[in-house]
Amino acid sequence: MFTRGLTIFWRALKANWIPAIGIWIAGSFIVYAYYQGGIVKDAANGVMVLRERFGLIYPICSMTLFGALLPALTQALLSPSERAAVLRRLPYVIPFWAYKGIEVEYLYKLQGILWGDEPTLLGVIGKVAVDQFVYNPLLGAITLILYLRWVAIRIGELPAGTPRLPKHWYKLLVVPLLVATWALWIPAVTLVYLLPTPLQLPMSNLILWLWAMMLVFMSKQEA
Repeated sequence: MFTRGLTIFWRALKANWIPAIGIWIAGSFIVYAYYQGGIVKDAANGVMVLRERFGLIYPICSMTLFGALLPALTQALLSPSERAAVLRRLPYVIPFWAYKGIEVEYLYKLQGILWGDEPTLLGVIGKVAVDQFVYNPLLGAITLILYLRWVAIRIGELPAGTPRLPKHWYKLLVVPLLVATWALWIPAVTLVYLLPTPLQLPMSNLILWLWAMMLVFMSKQEA
């Protein structure tokens, strides 16, 4: 199961290596530049003002943008042969990522209550552990794989007759996704949790842009 998860992740990463490198570099630069002050910190403070002004509208819109619209646009531009599939999938993924915006917003708020809003060594370690080894196995990965599998079946990306929930579905579907998630997101959420709580969602949105494209590829690999 773990080998399968890493294999699927590696194939997806090879298909999206350009945005992967760009997003990891950009994420590292943003964290570094934020603590150096200047224009990046000013921009981050502007984002925090927007979050306070718009409340839940901000995570819903931002998650939809980075989880559905930008990945679809990027995939359509980089792979013209995939444009028809992108358009078929888009009406399904938009409401899903809008919901995920609310889910992740409250995850980060809960993390701030548990570990504090400012990054400390213990706080970052604790937040990464809860994020990747509690939230993801119990909720995050399950909702992702089941919904994207349903979409893949509904629009014909998986063979006709593919069961929506095969026997031992958690072992066969969720565990490989978890392994792939850990391979990308453990270092990624470390960057996320190095920032104060109000900036964690904007940072994770950048990484989500890549992850959403990779999820499309991985959902097609699951039988």
